[in-house]
Amino acid sequence: MCTAYYVPNNEFSRKALEGTRAVLGMQAGVLHREARPEYARTLREALKDSLRGSGERRRRGKPLRPRPLAAQFASALDREFRLVIAGSAGGKIRSTARMVGEAAILSGLWAAQQDDYPVTVQTGHSISELIFSPREILFTGVTRPDALVLVSEDGRRMAGRYLEALTPESWLFTTPEFAGLETPARAVVFDFEAAGSRGARRTWGY
Repeated sequence: MCTAYYVPNNEFSRKALEGTRAVLGMQAGVLHREARPEYARTLREALKDSLRGSGERRRRGKPLRPRPLAAQFASALDREFRLVIAGSAGGKIRSTARMVGEAAILSGLWAAQQDDYPVTVQTGHSISELIFSPREILFTGVTRPDALVLVSEDGRRMAGRYLEALTPESWLFTTPEFAGLETPARAVVFDFEAAGSRGARRTWGY
């Protein structure tokens, strides 16, 4: 019953949800636990079966095959570029990062995305780390971003280590709320309200 994620305007509060659960006698906590094989290994095995044309997938007539994005453009990037987007959960941070990553792939680059967000829905931070490179990416961690996009207080609270790692060669893209941050990076401030943006503040990352 994930009312927050799928119905953002639902007025059914957490307290009301817990009260309804109690009235209906529904259990809470861990209701089921099951050990399953590791996902990536299982997917690789399923792909092997599919390519061999054997097993249940062949009988169903729908083999499992990857759907790679074919490059349509040429990028001039000659080194790894690390981008971090820091905002609030529910603020379209991850979907924005995915869109940017797909754009990099379409430009002939390798791309990696790593997300950090709490288990609670639409509360707390949401951070996406992106790496673009003309060569295969063998390590996906970001310790020193080339660019940091900061769009909410939730993101700022969790982006301390990124802010500290910025250098005069780095870029900081942010809103007027954080224009006073002390940083050696080259800062670019976007004033969405002055520009007449009608979107909600929590979706500024998008």
